[in-house]
Order: sequence, then structure tokens, then C-alpha cells
Amino acid sequence: MDGRKGERIHVHCIVNARVTAFFYKYDQETGLLSEPRARSQMVNIWKPGGIWAEFIGDDSRIDEDHLYAGRDYPRSQD
Repeated sequence: MDGRKGERIHVHCIVNARVTAFFYKYDQETGLLSEPRARSQMVNIWKPGGIWAEFIGDDSRIDEDHLYAGRDYPRSQD
């Protein structure tokens, strides 16, 4: 994304889940957001499990199923 600074970039996922994992990882690698803030944005949509937990470096959820806000736990009200 750094190579496209100043340009509008469209990132799409039908439920926004996978997109939040990419943004979480990007925010962590670039230091744009603190870990708690980046995580809260992602967790407001889902808590990744399996390969997506591995992708974001959350070893505690690698053996877990995905959980979705509003279905599996209450959505935050930030």
C-alpha cells in the first residue's frame, strides 16, 4: 500500500472479515495504530481462527474456529 500513497485503494470482502485481518497486519507492520486499537477494529467484525489467526500472528487462536461479532459474541459499541 505504501507504493500507492495518495491513491484510493479498494479492498473488498463480502463480510469485511478478511479485510480487517489485512488492515490489522498492515497497521502493526507500519505502526499506524496501536495493537489494542487495531485489534478492536478487527474484533468488531470477527476473531480469526485457523490460518487467519496464524496470518495475523495470534497463536492462541490457530486451533480455534472463526468467531463473528453479533453472532458468536456481542459487537462492541465504540
